[in-house]
Amino acid sequence: MAIASGVDLALLQTVVDEVSEVIVVLDDAGRVVFVNRAAERLLGDPIEAWMGREVLDHIHPDDLAVVATRLAANHAGSRRSSPLPVRVRRANGSYVWLEAVATNRVDDAGVGGMIVSLRDITERREHARELAEAELRFRLAFEAAPIGMALVAPDGSFQRVNRSLCELVGLPAEVLSAMTFQEITHPDDLDADLDYVNQMLDGSIEAYSMEKRYFHASGSMVWILLSVSLVRSESGEPLHFISQMQDITARKEMEQKLIELSNHDALTGLPNRRLLDKELADRLRSDDGAFAVLFLDLDNLKTVNDTAGHDAGDRVLIESAMRLSSAVQSGDLVARCGGDEFVVIASNVRDASEADVVAERLRAAVERPIAHGHHSLMPRVSIGATVARAGEVSPSDLLARADASMYDVKRTRSSG
Repeated sequence: MAIASGVDLALLQTVVDEVSEVIVVLDDAGRVVFVNRAAERLLGDPIEAWMGREVLDHIHPDDLAVVATRLAANHAGSRRSSPLPVRVRRANGSYVWLEAVATNRVDDAGVGGMIVSLRDITERREHARELAEAELRFRLAFEAAPIGMALVAPDGSFQRVNRSLCELVGLPAEVLSAMTFQEITHPDDLDADLDYVNQMLDGSIEAYSMEKRYFHASGSMVWILLSVSLVRSESGEPLHFISQMQDITARKEMEQKLIELSNHDALTGLPNRRLLDKELADRLRSDDGAFAVLFLDLDNLKTVNDTAGHDAGDRVLIESAMRLSSAVQSGDLVARCGGDEFVVIASNVRDASEADVVAERLRAAVERPIAHGHHSLMPRVSIGATVARAGEVSPSDLLARADASMYDVKRTRSSG
C-alpha cells in the first residue's frame, strides 16, 4: 500500500512504530491513510480502525473549531504549524491531551495532505494545572492574609505587597511597591535586620524573626514581628524573600506600661526603689563627678491621715512629689521609696555645704500649705544628705548613710 507520494507504507510502518509520538498521515481530504503503533498504545484503537477516518472525528467537540482553522491554514500554504494543544478521544470514550504539529506533504503537484505528530502532554498539563492552582491559592492567601505579607527582592525593594501591609504602614500598594524595606524601617533597627538578610543570602541561616519598627505614613511608629524566609532558583540564586509582618504595637505598648509600673510608684508616678537602686548603681560606676543623695521624710503624714483621712494623706504625697520634681534640676532624680519617704539624687554637688543648699531648696518647695476640701494641710519634712563619688560605696550603703543623716536632723530638731 502506498500513499500519494509513493512512500512504501510497510517500510514507513517499520521505521516509526517504535516512536513514542503518535504519527498520523492524512490525505488532502483530511482522512487517515497511515498511523504508527503509538496511536494504538496511547489511544486504544487498532491501526486498522483508523484507516479512512476523518481526523476531526477524534477531536473533542470544544477543540474542533481551532483544529479546523489550523488545518485550513496549512492547506492554504503554511509549511509547518506551531504546536497546538488538543484533546483526542480514546477508544474508551475518554480524552487525552496531545500537542499536535502538522507538516504539509508537498510533491510536484503541490500540497497532498499532511503529516501530524502528536505528543502526550497530559502530565505536563496536569503539572501546569497544579501550578496554576497553587499560584491561585497563594495569591488568595497572600491577598486575604490578616497580617502583612510581601515578596521582597534581594536588594530590599518590594516586589509585591498585600492589603494588610498597606494598612499597617498607611501607604497604597503602588507607593509601597516603589520603595524598599530600608526606607520604612526605623534606623535603630536597620543594622540588625540587614545583618540577618546578609546571613540568609550567604546561606548561614535559612530564616529569621525579629521585632522591629516601621514608619507609618502618619509619622508614628508601628512595632511588628517580622518573619522572613528566602526563595532560591533551581541553581541556588536568591529570587526573593517572603516576609510576614504581624502588628505587635499594642503588645509593645502594654509591655512598656508594665515596665513603667514595675519601676514607678503607682500613686505619685515617681521612680520607685527598684529604679532608684539602678540609678544609684549607674552613677557609682560612672565617672561624672560627685553627687548628693537626699533622704526626705514627711514628718506629719500620719497626723494628716488620722485627722483628715487617707485621701488627704494621698493628696499630700502627690503634691509633695510634684513640688520636689519641680524643685530639682535637669539630670536629677526624685524617687518615692514607699510610705512617707522620698529620695532625691542631685547631680554636680561637690560637698556637704552644697548638699545643704539643695536640701533647703527642697524643704522650701514642700513646706507650703495644700488646700484639700475644708482643710489646709501643711507638710513638714526632715531631710538628710550625703555626698558620694564613683566607686565609694554601694547603693544600699549610700542610702543608709543619707537615712542616718536625716535622723540626725530629726534628733537635732527634737533636742532644740
